[in-house]
Amino acid sequence: MPAPQRDPNQILVVGARQTPFTDVYHHLLRAPWWLDLLSLSGLFLLLNLFFAFAYLAVGGVAGAEPGSLADHFFFSVQTMGTIGYGVMHPLSAGAEALVTTEVIVGVSLVALASATSDTPTMTSVVTRASAPTESGCITP
Repeated sequence: MPAPQRDPNQILVVGARQTPFTDVYHHLLRAPWWLDLLSLSGLFLLLNLFFAFAYLAVGGVAGAEPGSLADHFFFSVQTMGTIGYGVMHPLSAGAEALVTTEVIVGVSLVALASATSDTPTMTSVVTRASAPTESGCITP
């Protein structure tokens, strides 16, 4: 019985350690667009919830009701979405530092979303740049 034919687009990596998150970006590139959108939206909401709890702990958000998770959540959405502030705005140094961190996370999330939307181009570039040798291995 002949050996099964290898997919010419498949890359065989030899000798690398497997880690749980090694190919997360690759999986995002291969996933359907609706799953990427759903995943990034869920991540966006979870990150905003995390930052809402952080704002509750730090305080320093003018216009937010003290102890109101909803107010701090919506403040977080405004910050991460770079929408701008209406009534609520950072008041303390701790809140300003948290806002800075959240903006960096938000911009990184937009960059990730932008990169995953260009799947065909990225896949073809990677495939052409790293074609396997006759043995099926990638060599530097």
